[in-house]
Amino acid sequence: MATHGSLVLLTSLVFEVLALRNLSDSRLKVMATSVGFYTLVHFIVSPPSGSFMSIWPLGMNIHGLVQRSFNYLWLRSPTELTRKEDGQDGVKSSGRNLSVLDALGIATTFRGVGWRFQAKHLPVRSSTATFSRVGFALSQVVNAALRFLALDFAITQVNMSMSTMNHVSIPRRLVVGALMMLYVRWTMDIPYRVASSFAVLAGINTPDEWPPLFGEWKDAYTIRRFWSHTWHQGMRIIAEPPVDWFVANVLSLQGGSYFARWSIVFGNFLMAFVNHAYGRIMAGGDPMNDWVMFTAHPLALWVEDSLRHVAVTAGLLDKHHRSNLEKCVGYIWVSIFVCWTFLDFMEGAIRLRGDVPKNGLIEPVMGLSPLSHPDHYGRESQLRDLKALVSEDEVVTPLDQTYEAESQTWSSGKNLSPKLVVRPQTIESLAKVVKFLGESSLEFDVRNSGAGNSSAKDVLVSTRAFRDFDFDRENEVLVIGAGCLWGEYYDQMRVVAPDYSVVAAATPFIGVGGSTIAGGFSVMSREKGCISDPANMLDAEIVKLDGSVVWASTEPDLLWGLRGGYIGLGVVTKLKFRAYKYPQDIWGGHIIVPRSKEKEQEVAGAIAAIDRSGKVERRVFMLLLLMPDVIIINASDALGEKHGRSTFEPILKIQGAIDTTRMMDLGSFASMQAPGEQLKGKKQVWWNPLALGQLSEDFLRETFEWQRRKAAEGIDAAVMYEFWGTRGPSGGPSASVWPRPSHVQHFCMLSVATRPDAPVHEVEKTRSVITRAPRELLGDKYDDSLVATSALDEFHDVRSRAGMVNISKKDVPASETEAWRTRGLVE
Repeated sequence: MATHGSLVLLTSLVFEVLALRNLSDSRLKVMATSVGFYTLVHFIVSPPSGSFMSIWPLGMNIHGLVQRSFNYLWLRSPTELTRKEDGQDGVKSSGRNLSVLDALGIATTFRGVGWRFQAKHLPVRSSTATFSRVGFALSQVVNAALRFLALDFAITQVNMSMSTMNHVSIPRRLVVGALMMLYVRWTMDIPYRVASSFAVLAGINTPDEWPPLFGEWKDAYTIRRFWSHTWHQGMRIIAEPPVDWFVANVLSLQGGSYFARWSIVFGNFLMAFVNHAYGRIMAGGDPMNDWVMFTAHPLALWVEDSLRHVAVTAGLLDKHHRSNLEKCVGYIWVSIFVCWTFLDFMEGAIRLRGDVPKNGLIEPVMGLSPLSHPDHYGRESQLRDLKALVSEDEVVTPLDQTYEAESQTWSSGKNLSPKLVVRPQTIESLAKVVKFLGESSLEFDVRNSGAGNSSAKDVLVSTRAFRDFDFDRENEVLVIGAGCLWGEYYDQMRVVAPDYSVVAAATPFIGVGGSTIAGGFSVMSREKGCISDPANMLDAEIVKLDGSVVWASTEPDLLWGLRGGYIGLGVVTKLKFRAYKYPQDIWGGHIIVPRSKEKEQEVAGAIAAIDRSGKVERRVFMLLLLMPDVIIINASDALGEKHGRSTFEPILKIQGAIDTTRMMDLGSFASMQAPGEQLKGKKQVWWNPLALGQLSEDFLRETFEWQRRKAAEGIDAAVMYEFWGTRGPSGGPSASVWPRPSHVQHFCMLSVATRPDAPVHEVEKTRSVITRAPRELLGDKYDDSLVATSALDEFHDVRSRAGMVNISKKDVPASETEAWRTRGLVE
């Protein structure tokens, strides 16, 4: 039995994992259909007997397998299967790839043990870096073989004990119960190990993509994942003696009698219901489904047995052998299960009206143990309650036409396809939403323009409706909604106070709120500092996680935490900025240089000469983009054309340089970057941002050459510079969460990208390039403190970067400590 069950699961698992990765929509659907046929063929090749008791477990398994296959592959496209890599230790899936865990989720349903995984809680396989592919595969196969041999022996003992269970002592029952739980655990672990060895050996995956199926026994993850899901498999055996005792001593029914036998059957099913319902309730589910199932099963057994008893008494059936008619009854039960599967699937689809959750129709589970924090009710119920808190026009679902625009991320691989986008229109509505989410188990994030990568599997909160704009000329203060884009700011400021400007970003399509609390670089940063510095960002209105609305200045530690840390202490709705008199006519525009290796060297030499000349005034700024055929330089000088041409003369005199500069205002200069928004959501992108001091000609050449080398290797790499776009903290290193070195002047953004449907090996290769890039370019001069907070990616470990972020529990208000912990910034 153990051998047969393991081989069935192994076949299914290997079939799914090897076949379902990196295929098109149509091929995925063909595979889903094949899984359904696979289950039907299993029935035909191995005909079931007529007994319901022998049919229903297999029927349950097939019901689960077919339903999960339909959920994953017919209701959802590969794009929607993308998983966020942030915080998912050991899980790497990207683009349109169907992850190993998705395939595993389908295949393991075949065992019928109710395993519903939580990818974000997978333990890390810390030792895989030392494994070669062959070594990893060999270790997995050997471990699986040893477990298989032990499992065969164990299940044989269980089967022998089960035949005389009525005479087994309670201690022996405890041992049998433990063996049953081990059986359930290892029937998942064995094929998982074998499949991982095949996939890694074939080069489909890396060892890191197959993390341990179970963690240590002591951790809460394993308690939730294994014990809570499978304990009833052993507990139901241990619970049988109390049922026998109750029937014999309380009901006083004679052993072996008709009523005693069926009282025991119904009593055991009642105990099974209690065991299942406990886990269901702790998971936030409805135990009525378990009640129906564990009531219907003994009733079906009783009806079937009663009819057979009548037929045997009448001489129509042999008491000891199954007739062909009875075997046909088995196929009738099969038909019932197939119909049930279809109807259950259709009911789920109708109930959700096509709004299929990220994890399929089966809701994800959390807190399945009294030793872990319980989730009070299921995700779908929480989502319904959240929708009831706000008006209909404040909710965007995947069926709405605006959903894509409201949920899109810059990197396609970071889009988690949230089940719900909430766009509160008032501060009161937002406060209710934040309080609700803070108390729920829903995963959520906050988004404005989508230029960053904010996303969540459950709820995305949009701040785009918060676009206040109030300029106080007398006090030179601007209060602006965090939902504004910088392009909208420039448009309104041009009308209200064209002779003033706050320290504003030079990219028009990024949000005011997100860019500010991430640090904020500006055309004016050389003169005034970063956007979030104390002299520039005076205050912020924020909805805290408890739903209260405060101005952060009333809680100094909270205001400090908003300066450059980008750490989810709440939702910022308004920002108060200092405004400064600033020229309306500045000299600026594109300087375009045809790209070649020689021109790259000339440009690097010219920039290094300008930087070390000592003539760069505080109102000078320059942006550089490396394009395939040209080098684009956006130059700006608020001191006028004469000064600008003098400052940028080394670049302007490069032979072949095209000068398109003219007089303009700050908004017009920023609008030159507007075409960049077209790249949003088109690729999977990874960033590595650096804040640097004075740049040498050699370093500039090396970054240009790095991009050229990677392009030759087939890597879509990019380099972008903002020269004189930042400086050291104006209030000293302790004035903000991001202290940054005092000598910084320039911002360098290194990035790599792949197509959305790139295979795993290509994603891993590309990602490794960007993680190594800073050390590759800077060598011994690299220091973690050089990493800027404006565009952190999932491989940036803030906790390990001494000096990068000022983090201390004593600096955080007690009410906010948990928020910091969930962001990984305090232990």
